[in-house]
Amino acid sequence: MRRTRIYGPYFSTRDRVEMDHLGDLQAVRAASAEVYEWEGPPRQSSSSGHETSRVVVLRQAFGDPRAIKGEGGVDRYFAPATLPNGVLEFAPTKANVDTVFGPTGGKVIYTFADGTWVQVDGWMSQRFHAAFSVAGSPPLPPWAPGVAWEVCALFDPKETIRSGVWGVAPQRGVLRFFAGGAQDGEMVYRFATPDLAARAAAEQRARCSQPAFGEPHDKGIFSLTPPCTGVVSTSLDGPMLRYVLRF
Repeated sequence: MRRTRIYGPYFSTRDRVEMDHLGDLQAVRAASAEVYEWEGPPRQSSSSGHETSRVVVLRQAFGDPRAIKGEGGVDRYFAPATLPNGVLEFAPTKANVDTVFGPTGGKVIYTFADGTWVQVDGWMSQRFHAAFSVAGSPPLPPWAPGVAWEVCALFDPKETIRSGVWGVAPQRGVLRFFAGGAQDGEMVYRFATPDLAARAAAEQRARCSQPAFGEPHDKGIFSLTPPCTGVVSTSLDGPMLRYVLRF
């Protein structure tokens, strides 16, 4: 994870951690604990206006994540799924996901044969699942070698639809800038299903044909507005809606 552009810059080991930062891992016996945290995606209910993204690493932990219970003794983690290389992935239960002040998607725990536990926020689990599923070096992040910079963001469905330019709200968006090649960058929006992505594509084609849109500044980079001017092509790839950008 230190070698990925998304998370790498934020990973610096802390010799000491506050117990509050350990969350539901406070009672787990372990030789040491490391907490990595940084400003996460926007969240209106948070006093800071964003989530605190957090990864907790326990060394030589003793126990079973299924023994971690919530209020009333409810399970917080499902029985584990075994990844191809033997790592166990404990997915969050509904009680985990619905925890007050908990991160989007709850928390996921990965355990290793040497007693290492890694707990990540649920919205990060897709990338961690891929990295922890292979032996040796983790796979490269899902972008082209020419990507110089990438910014990811979650979307608030209510705010997105309220903006007036989305009838179907994307789940997240990614802005990528390229160091070289035929294009300067791209915007990629992810939807829950391919059908919703196809519907959003049709809506955006209709929207971009309106005279009121297509101004030179309308690239949709720092707002909920998807780009019109600067779009070289659009293509649909599963639940993705992709815009190629030129500046």
